[in-house]
Amino acid sequence: MAKAKGTTMVSFAKFLGSRRADAEPLLPPELHPYLDGRLMDSGWYPESELLALIQASLRLLPGTRAETLEAFGRTAAREHLEGLYSHLRGESDPWGLPRRVFALWSSQHDTGKMRMQVADGGEGVLFLEGYEASSPEICGILKGYLLQVLEAAELTDPAVAKATCCVEGDEVCSWSFTWRVA
Repeated sequence: MAKAKGTTMVSFAKFLGSRRADAEPLLPPELHPYLDGRLMDSGWYPESELLALIQASLRLLPGTRAETLEAFGRTAAREHLEGLYSHLRGESDPWGLPRRVFALWSSQHDTGKMRMQVADGGEGVLFLEGYEASSPEICGILKGYLLQVLEAAELTDPAVAKATCCVEGDEVCSWSFTWRVA
């Protein structure tokens, strides 16, 4: 069973806890302890429980599913870049930050490996291979996360699109990205 670090779940648990009356009916009773903040940042939890928290959060927020998932990813990236990964900022190589951030995937998830391929001319691909808990929700969050990291790397006008998906039968999940070359 795939597991995620508590740090990937804490913001969803806090949000749902702040809306406990609305959240309880959306979660199975065995997940209600998350609403009380019973979560250790350094603990490992089933990815299926992370997905349940994400799905419940989606049901409580306005906006389209795609926009909300992208916002979740952007928020998570900002939190990581200002906290957990703040020591990775400030490199002279614009690709140093994205490569190092995505190399740390395994510190937050016990399955899957990320790798980034960057081509000259303003395009690249981020691959997620061997991840046992692929879902449309995680893929939508990763799209927003990637976009935020590319912006933090100060690339001009970055854009991200889902390229392949394990949920749809592909061997790996991948996101193509572009930016404007000066």
